[in-house]
Amino acid sequence: MQIGKRIILLILMLTFSFTGQSQDIKSLITEGNQLNASGDFKGAINQYESALAIEPNNITVKYNLAFSLEAAGRGRESIPYLEDVVRSDASKTIITSSYQLLGGIYDQQGLTRQSIDSYLNGLRIAPADHHLLYGLGLVYFRSRRYDEAEKAAVKAFASDREHAATIRLYSLVSFHQNKRAQALLGLCTLLLLEPRGPHAEEAYNNIQSILRGGTLKQEPGIKLPKLDSEAIAFNQIIRSAVQIAANKPVKKPDLFTEQLQSIFSMMGEYSEKQQKSSFFTTEIVPFFHKLSQSPDLITYSYYIRQKTDKNAATWLTAHGQQTEQLKDWIAKYEKGN
Repeated sequence: MQIGKRIILLILMLTFSFTGQSQDIKSLITEGNQLNASGDFKGAINQYESALAIEPNNITVKYNLAFSLEAAGRGRESIPYLEDVVRSDASKTIITSSYQLLGGIYDQQGLTRQSIDSYLNGLRIAPADHHLLYGLGLVYFRSRRYDEAEKAAVKAFASDREHAATIRLYSLVSFHQNKRAQALLGLCTLLLLEPRGPHAEEAYNNIQSILRGGTLKQEPGIKLPKLDSEAIAFNQIIRSAVQIAANKPVKKPDLFTEQLQSIFSMMGEYSEKQQKSSFFTTEIVPFFHKLSQSPDLITYSYYIRQKTDKNAATWLTAHGQQTEQLKDWIAKYEKGN
């Protein structure tokens, strides 16, 4: 995993104030930042180390040096500098960014407990920080702590609906808990966002597995949480909807579209009748329920499988206007129209 959002962290480095610093320190930091921006991390490290030789306790330099060391693949060496930063009186933004870096570095080193602690410490300062939530969810997922991973993934998903990695994490966490409806709609969301992305084929194959009734085998030593009534009901909806689609005498334009239409429609109708709401029923299901009632569903069903299905790619090429209509429909939905 690449740690954090390097572009964002780099911007932070470039915006530090030089007030009260000597001209030599200022020049060294400026040169280091320029080298970082050009990808010359080794050169940047040399500049920051020279600056630290002049001012050993300079927090700005320590943060920048830690960033460059991690970017150069020397993350373990950056840990002491980042620990100094989080113990300092630096700004909230710098502290949370340092915890983000620490969490990712500890994770890479296999230090799970330290990684989780770093993300949690950062979230105590910035509870809604998307990158901290995503990093925490990823560590929990790798540790097979799926219930905790799901909670972090939901919060991260809610804070950024267009971060593909978060949506994929939410889907995989759900799938590993046999919450097949949550996994299915998560994957449908991911493919709408990145239909030709690096995980598009994986996502489509997992959708097909879910439609066929597939579940992941329980991992040795991992006790999954008991499904609540909502998850059980949604899993049953998938089974029923797939059967309904299979029994239709005329399939227009194809079985996959019929399956999606039935699933989205039945999930929406079920959600509307529930008194108890969840993120899934209020923030994810309504979009697909509305889509099931639109003629743009046909375009959507081809759009999300264009990387895997050659016929879908051919159809989209021949129906450019319908693709634009789908995009217009999504834009109107997001605006509440």
